[in-house]
Amino acid sequence: MRNLFVIVMFILYPVSAWSEFAVFDYEDFGPQVIAYETIGYQWYQWNSSGDYNPNKTDNIKVVVYWNESLENIKQKFPVNPKTEKDYRYLSYEAALKYLNSKVTESPELKNIVSTRDLLKKLRNN
Repeated sequence: MRNLFVIVMFILYPVSAWSEFAVFDYEDFGPQVIAYETIGYQWYQWNSSGDYNPNKTDNIKVVVYWNESLENIKQKFPVNPKTEKDYRYLSYEAALKYLNSKVTESPELKNIVSTRDLLKKLRNN
């Protein structure tokens, strides 16, 4: 759940006009059990399943994008099995929806909600 705090801080931090994307590790979205419905399973998308060794994870990145089309983001971050480059793409709005749903589901994240409200107030001043 600590990694979700990284996502919370990113979502709440004002997005500058020149920014287009931010790249996160899969683990930043929490464990696979809560993240797979939004960003897929934690194994390379060209494989039919994960490794038999539960301690081995594939290097998957999640690109959260805004002010940019999905097509352009896919061109900047292409999936390539030969070089083991695997990206999942998530719009800013979808990332925010994911985060909001996890905050309401998880008691551990309740304190982040108050931090979020505080940051909003500070940002508006």
